[in-house]
Amino acid sequence: MAMKKTKGSITLQTLNIQNFATFKNQNINFGEGLNIIIGETGSGKSLILDALQTILGARASKEMVRTQTAFACIEAIFQYEGEDITQYLDELGYPVSDKEIVIKRILYPNGKSKSYINFQQCKLTDLSIFCRHYIDLVGQFDNQKLLSRGYQLNLLDQFSKNNELLNEYRKIFLQFKELKETLKSLEESIQLKEQRLDFLNFQIQEIEEVNPSPEDEAILIKKKHSLLNLSDKIAIYNEISQRLSESEESILNSLNQIKNIVQKNPDFFAEISEDLLTNSIAGLEELSYQISKFDPEDSEDNIDFIVDRIDQYQKLKRKYGHAVEDIISQYQKLKDEKETLEDFENKTKDLQQAISKSREQLKKISIALTETRKKHALLLEKDLTQKIQNLNMRGARVNIHIQPLEEFSEKGLDEINLLVETNPGEGMHAMTKIASGGELSRILLALRQTLSSHDTISIFLFDEIDTGIGGETAIKIGEALKDVSKNSQVITITHLPQIAFFSDHIVKVDKMTTKEKGKTRTFSQAEEFHDSKIIKKIVKEMIPITQ
Repeated sequence: MAMKKTKGSITLQTLNIQNFATFKNQNINFGEGLNIIIGETGSGKSLILDALQTILGARASKEMVRTQTAFACIEAIFQYEGEDITQYLDELGYPVSDKEIVIKRILYPNGKSKSYINFQQCKLTDLSIFCRHYIDLVGQFDNQKLLSRGYQLNLLDQFSKNNELLNEYRKIFLQFKELKETLKSLEESIQLKEQRLDFLNFQIQEIEEVNPSPEDEAILIKKKHSLLNLSDKIAIYNEISQRLSESEESILNSLNQIKNIVQKNPDFFAEISEDLLTNSIAGLEELSYQISKFDPEDSEDNIDFIVDRIDQYQKLKRKYGHAVEDIISQYQKLKDEKETLEDFENKTKDLQQAISKSREQLKKISIALTETRKKHALLLEKDLTQKIQNLNMRGARVNIHIQPLEEFSEKGLDEINLLVETNPGEGMHAMTKIASGGELSRILLALRQTLSSHDTISIFLFDEIDTGIGGETAIKIGEALKDVSKNSQVITITHLPQIAFFSDHIVKVDKMTTKEKGKTRTFSQAEEFHDSKIIKKIVKEMIPITQ
């Protein structure tokens, strides 16, 4: 019977096992619905679930690698339906094509291993994350997922169809959490507010005293380069002054002497204009006057100012950036932070009001969640009680206890505790304290019957759920497994024909020996059967099989 396909469902199609314990090279094809693995004790049937558990992220042991081989390889091929799975794998970083997911794990004798999703090497944690989302492996004493209060609450919410309410709640809760963290950070900053403000004011004043700009810096650098040649300028000016007017052989002294000679002998120089000589002397005297106005001391004071200003620029650059633009940008940031610090009181008040508003919204949705959870918890515990009693736990009862939390959690203000009474009159207790491994498995199976169509899990692996039972109980468990397989693919090991009778597909495992290089070697071999007539014949032959 094919399982009913639901949104986001996956199905294990093929499992290839190479050099894994007693399996040398084995392809096993699974089908939809209920897949039963049978075989005599020690044949290797549990190794199939071990291989699946290993490929799904469980810790591997080097002893799993077949003796005298270089490595063990396990590869699983899944088919899936639902765009949510495509998106989920894209988000994990392992895009998929053709609705097929390929997972592989290679084990080495030194204990190391490599993992792959869709032919890309991946972290083992990525395998675990993916597989926990869609696949559940339940061994007789491996019911930790069921025992998790968080998982129990998830199941109740799925049964209550609280998805819309939870999405609305989570959105507000994330905002609420972020607002509280911002307020906490702000309050911590307030304690250092005055110290920080003093530091900011110092830095702001330091920049404002220089009042930097790219244009000012460019002018200063240009002046600096000009004034660096001051000593050469002084020497040249002195030399001109000496030659022009200050030495006995200066040009002006010589011209004045020439003028005196001309004036004393006017008859000899009638053709020479005295004004020309006078104007020449006047022009040179003006030149001498202009040169004499140059004061080196004034220039030295100017260059000291310029060098000091440039040093101030360099100091600011070392603290605030490599360019004047960086200093100006940092200055604006300092001003903005100062403004923020000075506005702490208003920001704190605004945050407190926003937190109060979010808290009221969360409280309102939490009340609605609690009401629907309590309502559906009664229906769920009634349904679970009936189902576990049908699995021959007569007199057993289930109670879903919802207790309030003091603070908002990611799922509201509720905590759930799944309690069970396995013997009438003995009271309700946590399952870990009173339920045996077999009872836990049956309770989990009852949960799967009720919730398999609601959970994201679409493949259930049950490891010898029939331990310690028989007869009517086995038939009930077979019926329950068949019921779960209507919405999910189920793979389980059994040695009971009453359970195998309900299978859609059977994988029969045998163990045999062979000679390899003169030595006797043991290997397991699996054979699949999908025809209903053949399956019925195999079930009849199972009666003498013992675990």
